[in-house]
Amino acid sequence: MSERDSGRPRGGAARPALSLASGLKAKALYWLARREHSRHELQTKLRVYMAQQQRTQQLQAHTRDEDDHADEVLQAVLNDLENANWLSDSRTAEAVVYSRQQRGLGIRRITQDLKRKGLDSTTITTATADLQHTEAQRALALLQKRKGSLSNLESEDEENQPSLSSSSALQARQKAWQKHYQFLVRRGFSGDVAQRALRLWASDAFDDARHE
Repeated sequence: MSERDSGRPRGGAARPALSLASGLKAKALYWLARREHSRHELQTKLRVYMAQQQRTQQLQAHTRDEDDHADEVLQAVLNDLENANWLSDSRTAEAVVYSRQQRGLGIRRITQDLKRKGLDSTTITTATADLQHTEAQRALALLQKRKGSLSNLESEDEENQPSLSSSSALQARQKAWQKHYQFLVRRGFSGDVAQRALRLWASDAFDDARHE
């Protein structure tokens, strides 16, 4: 049966693919203009977009071959975006690391966020390499923003309960220490980094008190 007899326009196989590629690329560029995306993240969003388009247009269920073809078009679009440097996993990782640092998160939380974006271990290791050298200082900065110094916490307890015994004072200090330790761990800092930051915080408080 000829193309004319079948009722299909000449070149009909190429046109839907071209239309699909154009639509996917336009949608991808719209998202990329708003913020960086990893390939995995953009691929997931575009697949959802394709499924929504099928439902909107009330298309018949695709065959396995048609689904495979659509995925080939999607992968080609993603490759084109990478080749044009619109799409970059390494740039996405750098943007995420910078954003999470500004929010006061530690390496563990930052690494979790990078993994959720589908980034590979090499990209994650490269993006977080410099964080190791500043982790304790960033944790210390978070503590200083909360109360200023550990001595402030202790002086507040003494003012509220002036009759505290040395044993009670020690318990109050341990409770305060544990509270801030858990705060840092929840923010994604390791237990070792949290302990170091707290020791630095206590040391700063001691130096401040000695020079008053």
